[in-house]
Amino acid sequence: MNYIHFALTLAVSFLIASPSSAANPTSADLTLQSQQRLTGMREALGLDENHSFQMQSLAQDARGQMHMRFRQLYHGIRIWGGEVITHTQADGKELPPTSALMQDIKVDIEPKLSTADALAVVKTDLASRVDFAYKPVIELVVYPKKRTVY
Repeated sequence: MNYIHFALTLAVSFLIASPSSAANPTSADLTLQSQQRLTGMREALGLDENHSFQMQSLAQDARGQMHMRFRQLYHGIRIWGGEVITHTQADGKELPPTSALMQDIKVDIEPKLSTADALAVVKTDLASRVDFAYKPVIELVVYPKKRTVY
């Protein structure tokens, strides 16, 4: 009885964990495909080779379409507000992405403040009298500044 149970469990595990096929890609497969697709589209998206994408979330809608949200990175650093969403139909057909990408970014990515100095600026600006309730997360980001030209 134990051998039968083991064999059934193994068979079910094999079926569930079998390599993905083109008809049923895994979320890891979809992530890789979408990242490769976006990398191949960089020029069409107005980006250069310094830009890459980091997967943020994956959602499937009621029609079976997969929607993958990616952060935009510049030299591996997150661009504030820069993102793109890829869309794949249930049959695997790719739809045009939804884009809020930041273009024409050319900035020095070397931090001008140390982590300790950045934290000191925050404490001073907040004029806090007590320590943080949670350890602050310090992240270097590219913050694109938009300007209006007349």
